[in-house]
Amino acid sequence: MSDIAGVNFEQIIEDGLNTLRVSIDGTKTILKYSSETKPDFLQGITDYNLSEILEIINDPENGWIINDN
Repeated sequence: MSDIAGVNFEQIIEDGLNTLRVSIDGTKTILKYSSETKPDFLQGITDYNLSEILEIINDPENGWIINDN
């Protein structure tokens, strides 16, 4: 999340810092956009479809959830 200052909230679905989903350690966030063209500030960052990102965030080893077991 060190690059958060470069986020153009007018080009993504989230409308500000308070609406971002952030990893447990605060180093990662998920940004969604609805246009067919990827926003310029996201160039060079990997895109994931819904099933891919759900797999990532539902695996406790990736730092998005805590494994209660």
